[in-house]
Amino acid sequence: MQELITETLNPRISCRYLDLCDFESINAAAEAIRKDFNRLDILINCAGLGSFVYPKYTKDGNEFMYGH
Repeated sequence: MQELITETLNPRISCRYLDLCDFESINAAAEAIRKDFNRLDILINCAGLGSFVYPKYTKDGNEFMYGH
Protein backbone atom coordinates (compact mmCIF):
# COMPACT_ATOMS: atom_id res chain seq x y z
CA MET A 1 0.00 0.00 0.00
CA GLN A 2 2.75 2.44 0.92
CA GLU A 3 4.53 1.74 -2.37
CA LEU A 4 1.35 2.60 -4.30
CA ILE A 5 0.91 5.81 -2.31
CA THR A 6 4.52 6.80 -2.99
CA GLU A 7 4.42 5.96 -6.71
CA THR A 8 1.06 7.59 -7.39
CA LEU A 9 1.37 10.49 -4.93
CA ASN A 10 -2.16 9.59 -3.85
CA PRO A 11 -2.54 9.46 -0.05
CA ARG A 12 -6.16 8.22 -0.35
CA ILE A 13 -5.18 4.61 -1.05
CA SER A 14 -6.59 2.20 1.50
CA CYS A 15 -6.06 -1.47 2.32
CA ARG A 16 -8.71 -3.88 3.59
CA TYR A 17 -8.39 -7.54 4.50
CA LEU A 18 -10.89 -10.04 3.19
CA ASP A 19 -10.94 -13.78 2.69
CA LEU A 20 -12.50 -14.57 -0.68
CA CYS A 21 -13.34 -18.09 0.54
CA ASP A 22 -15.58 -16.73 3.29
CA PHE A 23 -18.82 -14.92 2.42
CA GLU A 24 -18.95 -13.43 5.93
CA SER A 25 -15.51 -11.86 5.36
CA ILE A 26 -16.56 -10.59 1.91
CA ASN A 27 -19.72 -9.01 3.31
CA ALA A 28 -17.85 -7.43 6.24
CA ALA A 29 -15.23 -5.94 3.91
CA ALA A 30 -17.92 -4.63 1.55
CA GLU A 31 -19.79 -3.04 4.45
CA ALA A 32 -16.60 -1.42 5.79
CA ILE A 33 -15.82 -0.01 2.34
CA ARG A 34 -19.39 1.33 1.97
CA LYS A 35 -19.15 2.90 5.44
CA ASP A 36 -15.75 4.53 4.89
CA PHE A 37 -16.05 5.64 1.24
CA ASN A 38 -18.70 6.92 -1.12
CA ARG A 39 -17.10 5.16 -4.12
CA LEU A 40 -14.58 2.50 -5.08
CA ASP A 41 -12.43 3.30 -8.11
CA ILE A 42 -10.02 0.35 -8.17
CA LEU A 43 -9.97 -3.00 -6.40
CA ILE A 44 -6.70 -4.95 -6.42
CA ASN A 45 -6.98 -8.59 -5.43
CA CYS A 46 -3.69 -10.11 -4.38
CA ALA A 47 -4.40 -13.79 -3.82
CA GLY A 48 -2.30 -16.89 -4.07
CA LEU A 49 -2.90 -20.56 -3.56
CA GLY A 50 -0.55 -22.96 -1.88
CA SER A 51 -0.23 -26.64 -2.50
CA PHE A 52 -2.77 -28.80 -0.72
CA VAL A 53 -4.72 -32.02 -1.14
CA TYR A 54 -8.07 -31.91 -2.96
CA PRO A 55 -10.93 -31.90 -2.56
CA LYS A 56 -10.86 -29.05 -0.08
CA TYR A 57 -13.89 -27.00 0.91
CA THR A 58 -14.42 -23.41 2.05
CA LYS A 59 -16.09 -22.47 5.33
CA ASP A 60 -19.30 -22.01 3.32
CA GLY A 61 -19.12 -25.55 1.89
CA ASN A 62 -18.01 -24.70 -1.63
CA GLU A 63 -15.20 -26.59 -3.37
CA PHE A 64 -12.11 -24.46 -2.71
CA MET A 65 -11.11 -23.71 -6.32
CA TYR A 66 -14.63 -22.42 -7.08
CA GLY A 67 -15.13 -20.70 -3.76
CA HIS A 68 -11.86 -18.82 -3.88
